[in-house]
Amino acid sequence: MRRADKQADRTAPPSAGEVLDQTADQLDRLDDRLSEARVRVASHRGVVEVVYDGHGDIVRIAMKSGANRQYAADTMSHHMTEALRTADRTLDALHQHAFSDVKIGNDTISGWRKNPDTGADTVTACFGATSGAPS
Repeated sequence: MRRADKQADRTAPPSAGEVLDQTADQLDRLDDRLSEARVRVASHRGVVEVVYDGHGDIVRIAMKSGANRQYAADTMSHHMTEALRTADRTLDALHQHAFSDVKIGNDTISGWRKNPDTGADTVTACFGATSGAPS
């Protein structure tokens, strides 16, 4: 092999398969970290507490002892909704932070979210992930 060919091999960008393998490895490590993560949020006055795992599955919902006797049903539903919405927003922030280091080639997943001209934002918007203001 000629010297110029050897130098070209060293500076050649990774193949698509290599990029996908590297990204898959990063996502596997991230999946493990998210499995261990916990998002714990309480409503005003701690009436309802919600705990999610890092993937967004509810691990536990708890009410303050005696809350069902102290508050009317509509007030309890407000506390439940408040806790769930706050947990959802917190989880979205966790995901945005967690995915900020996942690289696909020379870009990051979070870089895609910041660039409205990419297909990733279109997919994100279509499937309801929060790249904008909470609804």
